[in-house]
Amino acid sequence: MNLEKDLEKIKELLKDVKYLTLEQITNFLDWSPKNKKDNKAIVLSWVDSGDLILDKKHRLSLPENSGYVKGIFRIIKNKFAFVDREDSEEKEGIFIPKEDFNNALDGYCFGKNYWIRTW
Repeated sequence: MNLEKDLEKIKELLKDVKYLTLEQITNFLDWSPKNKKDNKAIVLSWVDSGDLILDKKHRLSLPENSGYVKGIFRIIKNKFAFVDREDSEEKEGIFIPKEDFNNALDGYCFGKNYWIRTW
């Protein structure tokens, strides 16, 4: 079992489908159902690392296919903020009102392990 290659296979598959269940992933990767607990731990580690997103219905998808972006959080005069997208050369930013800062600080990096949801 090569977990890095398995993750890449899942990412490729998720480019073509909106989401997958844990069972669909384990079947696709031909993992043994006898190791259900271990299989779940592996997939959840991919969620923890930010490679996959787990929704409320326990479906897994790519963050970028679920409305999440990577970027740097910039607070302006403690009144509003922007997230400068990691994948954009322009600094157009995504507007964030103060009430949606939560615990994010200026310069906070929404990178590999951190994603911000856009609506």
